[in-house]
Amino acid sequence: MTKAGEFASRVVSSLRQSDFTSGAVLLSFGLLAIVVANSSFGPAVQAVLTSTPAFTVPYLGMPLTVQQLVNEGLMALFFLSVGLEMKREMLYGHLATVRKALLPVVAALGGMLGPALTYLLFNPDLPNRNGWAIPTATDIAFSLAVAALAGPGFTPSMRAFLLTLAVADDVGGVLEVAVFYHTSINALWLLAALGLSLGVYFAAKRWQPADWVFLVAGCIVWYSLLHAGIHPALAGILIALTVPLWPVGNPLSALDHDGEPENPLAYPVPESRSSLGRLEHALSGVVAYVVLPLFAFANLGVRFDMLAGASLGDLRVMFGIAAALVVGVPVGVTVSTWIGVRMGLGELPQGVLWRDIAGVGVIAGVAFSVALLIASAAFSEKQLVSQAQCGILLGSCISASVGICYFRIVRRPGSRHLSTSDLTPPAST
Repeated sequence: MTKAGEFASRVVSSLRQSDFTSGAVLLSFGLLAIVVANSSFGPAVQAVLTSTPAFTVPYLGMPLTVQQLVNEGLMALFFLSVGLEMKREMLYGHLATVRKALLPVVAALGGMLGPALTYLLFNPDLPNRNGWAIPTATDIAFSLAVAALAGPGFTPSMRAFLLTLAVADDVGGVLEVAVFYHTSINALWLLAALGLSLGVYFAAKRWQPADWVFLVAGCIVWYSLLHAGIHPALAGILIALTVPLWPVGNPLSALDHDGEPENPLAYPVPESRSSLGRLEHALSGVVAYVVLPLFAFANLGVRFDMLAGASLGDLRVMFGIAAALVVGVPVGVTVSTWIGVRMGLGELPQGVLWRDIAGVGVIAGVAFSVALLIASAAFSEKQLVSQAQCGILLGSCISASVGICYFRIVRRPGSRHLSTSDLTPPAST
């Protein structure tokens, strides 16, 4: 390899490993989308995003716009990457016990109930009341980007907690659209998707499929969910759960510890011997620097001129959503987590304080993709949809700013606000 090739390889490798860089790129493209949408180029860009490429009709059986291809097609790769990380954490990471894995799900329930009730305080009457579900779904991509920008104070155990919480929230948001906004679901296509996923899972436990098998199966599951009427990007999560971490046979055979009996969960599997590791590594750069920037640009083009001339009393939807994200989500996450621990349903991750859970709840108030999907299903009036979009943007920006400030100033390692014991994980028993 030439020196130029070696240099390029090192640059790509360092970018893959930098969560801060990928988070900054994602938020930069989001800011660019807002600027472009409110400029003279806005209508032209919107026309492109809402256009339907000809190839989507014969191959998919239904028309998909450019924006839908990004949200429902490319984002399946992001969900696959997230699912792989979540499975790894559940097998030998920060979610390796049932109690640790269950607690973020309990937190997600509170993170949905809290903002819904907060929104209804602002909008108790119809038609505004229909938007109660908009602030209930955390955006996985943007919340993880904010977490990356929060610095070393946002520890890996907190990231795992936020990741699981956000996935549960997004799944809940998709179910809310299906159940409460009268989206029809085709049960046969849904059963086909679930059946294929189960088939791949059991086949992978018996044999060692090539990595491409999981990708092909993922495409078929995606197609099935598309026709089932469920957000097809969730196919990434389903397929990720089928990908094995250990090679077929004794997991210890994949590790080199001089033949001594070791706890296999204490060591990562060499990437070359793990389908999960190889896929996760292959997807990291593509997702961080192609899929997520396109997703941000396609979805954050919020226009502010639609609110021109409106009084404060006419903007209850916008303020209700913003308040729900900034206040309702962290309160719901914190209270439900406290209840879950008190009831013995779970335990806090090592080294995580109660005020850290509140901080994670603040970052969980970052909502975009599924929230925008719910807004389009909840309201038929353009004015209310525009209010919802602005409320999502306002609440998410405040949540992101407060979350970053907390973890960079209050929770950073060495901060005078924390004692040494706060930063030291408890000894294992």
